[in-house]
Amino acid sequence: MVSWLKQNLAVAQTSIVEAGIFGSVSKGVNTPNDCDLYVVSHKSPDSTQWQQLKCSLNKIREGFNSKFKLTLNVVLMTLGEWEEKKEFFLCNSSKILIKNCPTSHFSGLEEARRR
Repeated sequence: MVSWLKQNLAVAQTSIVEAGIFGSVSKGVNTPNDCDLYVVSHKSPDSTQWQQLKCSLNKIREGFNSKFKLTLNVVLMTLGEWEEKKEFFLCNSSKILIKNCPTSHFSGLEEARRR
């Protein structure tokens, strides 16, 4: 599952700052009910790139559901939303799948992960 997600997320990698799984799959539960994915983008929700990313994530969700017979829940966030919610994801055994740091706006992530 993880390698499939990494491979499929690579298509949208230029719009993604970080993506990871959290919840039961990241904790290694043998029979998870679903898979939870978070995606952080540096693009504006008003931009064409954001809309393209949403379309890409919907295709990934559909492909994942079909391949693994498991629901993929996707949480797409801006950098600002990530700043507000990152503690939840960091405390829920998140595993990073993609990590890009194209801007200095994301410099606080490493510090938060070390806590």
